[in-house]
Amino acid sequence: MSDSSLDPFGLGEAPATSASTAATPPPPPPPMTGDHHPALPMLVLVYLGALAVVASLTGLGLLLAMLAPLRQERAAARLAEKPIRSFLLGAVCLLLPLVALHVLFRHHLPIGRGFLVCLLIVGVVCGLATCARALGARALPGRPPIMQTALGLGALALALVAPPGWLAALIAIPLGLGAWITARR
Repeated sequence: MSDSSLDPFGLGEAPATSASTAATPPPPPPPMTGDHHPALPMLVLVYLGALAVVASLTGLGLLLAMLAPLRQERAAARLAEKPIRSFLLGAVCLLLPLVALHVLFRHHLPIGRGFLVCLLIVGVVCGLATCARALGARALPGRPPIMQTALGLGALALALVAPPGWLAALIAIPLGLGAWITARR
């Protein structure tokens, strides 16, 4: 009997030639040991990226507190006076560029995307800094405004790092932005 009659489907080992060894598939990877998950490195990168975004927003909020302390003080007072109006105005002011950005991406229009992203970042920074100032003023009365803002930004940053904290951000950002916009001169 020939070799082909013993293995009619070609499932056996082929004779060792240079052409057949080049076509053999690589061996399968070794089985995973322990609790290592294949998506773990990507999750770590996403989490580190979120930390970087929160840190940069905190730094920009402190810069805003140093550049416009009177406006921020008035915005924190406005936040205490009319929180619902501030929230609704801030939500509308954030939704308009978001909808416009969605339309630009949906229809593959590159013009204006960068401007809208910058507008959203400025809105988020103004909202976070105003809410942080109001939070810090309640926690540290009588302290300098920059210290109050730093404490409030630290508290909001800690809330933003955890996934449930993003719900707090969805309330704090429009609330502070609306107060920032309606602050009296």
